[in-house]
Amino acid sequence: VSYVGEITFEQKESIEKIRKKYGHILSSHAFASLWIWKEKMGLTVHTEEDFFAVKSTLYGKNAWFFPCGAEEKKKAFLKKQMEEENFSLYYMREEDRLFLEEEYPGCFCIEKAEESFEYIYKRDALERMEGREFSHLRKELRKLKRKHELYAVSLKDQDYPELLKLFEEKQQPHSRGYDWKMKESQKQYFCITENWSCLGY
Repeated sequence: VSYVGEITFEQKESIEKIRKKYGHILSSHAFASLWIWKEKMGLTVHTEEDFFAVKSTLYGKNAWFFPCGAEEKKKAFLKKQMEEENFSLYYMREEDRLFLEEEYPGCFCIEKAEESFEYIYKRDALERMEGREFSHLRKELRKLKRKHELYAVSLKDQDYPELLKLFEEKQQPHSRGYDWKMKESQKQYFCITENWSCLGY
């Protein structure tokens, strides 16, 4: 059954099944990531048996994440979209790049988009926070320690209503120095927390 439209929890199982089957490990295509960023990036999804593709209005009128699924279905999708104006692709793996160059030589100009690179830190590096790249975090941590006692706990089901209440309070603009960029981040945290069990956290 083919579906084109909003990203909802009904697509979670099929999207994750396809990703697992074809070994697609980029977080960009993970259902949780798609659901969390669907509003900010203008994401919609096209799914069918053994295939899905994600469209993003953030990047253009005909901009898509590189499709995931059966090879013949990827070819059919790409052929159709290449006939449309302003077709572009994002979030490709190395094997996706090679696929394009082999199947459609000379048809695509491929460029690195560093602003879209995935950033993954090693846990031990985050714990130590050594070096220049963590200098800002170390500074912020020192400021927090001067005012608060910091400790980590595992969240349980009964903790989430209190956490949601905290995010709701933080989303209220209460001063001239209100940071609207921070507001967007808090909206994302609120969204994740409110739906944490459905997202699989």
